[in-house]
Amino acid sequence: MKNLNNIRLQDLLPPNLSADSNIMATASAIDPHLNELTIQTKMALIYARLKDLSSLQLDHLAVQFHVSAWDSLWPRETKLSVLLATVETKRRRGTLKAVKAAVGSMFEPFFITEWWQQTPKGQPFTFDIEIPLDDIGKDMTFRDQEDLYALVYEAKSIRSHGSITLRRKFTQTIRVGAVMSAGNYAQIRGDIPSIEVPIRVGSVCNPASYVRIS
Repeated sequence: MKNLNNIRLQDLLPPNLSADSNIMATASAIDPHLNELTIQTKMALIYARLKDLSSLQLDHLAVQFHVSAWDSLWPRETKLSVLLATVETKRRRGTLKAVKAAVGSMFEPFFITEWWQQTPKGQPFTFDIEIPLDDIGKDMTFRDQEDLYALVYEAKSIRSHGSITLRRKFTQTIRVGAVMSAGNYAQIRGDIPSIEVPIRVGSVCNPASYVRIS
């Protein structure tokens, strides 16, 4: 089957021209240049080749697409994820799917709760984004938070307002110890108003008063 990758100019010549040896030689000389142009035409494909572009090329596309948050020091995988989410955001801006795409481009997993899903119901047209920091596999820096806010603001509806909650679990071992020490106890019976006797606890000696009337 003939396609742009294997077709030759000689195959397209009509019989009256293909019988001319000079024309056939000319077509044969032109074929390599036409094949090179065929290969170069793939470079014009942007959306279909996003996953094949280099990190530097993604930086240029971020400017072209007007991406809300971008860092040239991001790993290539993060750049690609944010660019793909930006395309989705511009197509579905103002929807829950656009917000999910924006958050998911930077952090996974996450949870979005809209106002009508809360108990009790929250303020209308509000939502909360919860990100478990223990599960995303990395720490969230201040710059990461600023970038996330920018992407969510770009994706959400203008009438909607949201909050972002960062949740982290802390595990701490609590050790409890006990110490036993000998002490003296004195009990006085009678009509004696008051008496002071030492009560020893460990190596500390403090005077104490004890009266019991039998």
